[in-house]
Amino acid sequence: MKQMAEDAWNAVCTEIHNHRINGEPGWKPDNWNETLEFRYDTWLIQHGFKRPEVNPSILNGAKLPSAGYPSSGPFAFSFIDSIGHYCIEETSGDGADRFYKMTERYKSRVPKGIEPNNVLRIPVMVRGAIAQLPAEARKDATILVANILRDYVEDEV
Repeated sequence: MKQMAEDAWNAVCTEIHNHRINGEPGWKPDNWNETLEFRYDTWLIQHGFKRPEVNPSILNGAKLPSAGYPSSGPFAFSFIDSIGHYCIEETSGDGADRFYKMTERYKSRVPKGIEPNNVLRIPVMVRGAIAQLPAEARKDATILVANILRDYVEDEV
């Protein structure tokens, strides 16, 4: 079912892309909304049709020193911003239901004194970072990240 949904989404995105690059830049399917447009933009980035765009003015209200914020490197603003967008997408709409189910499943294992959301949002952030990798490498990368995190806990890193 998951593969069928992914294939259907890829077909829709391919159709939109074909319309937009062939003279219909504003074309969109019926019932299209901003959330789906964001997902489509993510699809474009994942498939190499678009590079992530960063609007530095976003930092104006963020109380971050925009001049010192890195424009390249492992924690460039574009990377952090893309994970933020992914997290919002994954915990909104249908994603909110999935996040709630995950919270219900694991909340009994959350250490005492910690709000479940403070722990359970971490996997969503990691998944957002993993989603930026090529699809064929995501499983191995996720296993590697899990091992690195285990080593952090054991003070081996």
